[in-house]
Amino acid sequence: MISKPNSVKYVTSAALGQQLPEPTHDEVIMIGRSNCGKSSLINTIARSNKIARTSKRPGATQMANFFNFDDQFTLVDLPGYGFSKASKAIQKNWQSLAEACFIRPSVKLALCLTDSRRDPNEMDFELWQTLELNAKIVFVLTKTDKLKKNEQRSVRNKFTKTMNQNGFEID
Repeated sequence: MISKPNSVKYVTSAALGQQLPEPTHDEVIMIGRSNCGKSSLINTIARSNKIARTSKRPGATQMANFFNFDDQFTLVDLPGYGFSKASKAIQKNWQSLAEACFIRPSVKLALCLTDSRRDPNEMDFELWQTLELNAKIVFVLTKTDKLKKNEQRSVRNKFTKTMNQNGFEID
């Protein structure tokens, strides 16, 4: 069992790639579509509801937010993608920001969150293929608590099959 971190601290936020802070530790980036549960997962990992702000409104995270965990690693929460109500210019800025994060040598792991009630689409696959060039990827199916128990296994099996068919090895 994973123990509660002793210290989780918000470090900074960046709206543009050139504002990204100098890395101080290995980094774990967290990315997913808007409203897929990134902030909720951060709070779960931190075992606190006060670290990342959650919202029912998609697109609430609009910058790369950096959190230090026990002076061991930095978690980078990126804006969600696929949020259609944001302007094209804002979406393009978020994409540039994410790409600047992807190529940082300090990034060792990418947590790719996917709402278990949604199938991956072409945008997901393109992003994941770009990410896997620079970091190990762990896929996280979120919102499984909203599924019935018998649906959970079916969704996991379907996700695994879809990912394997698209070149990602999932056990």
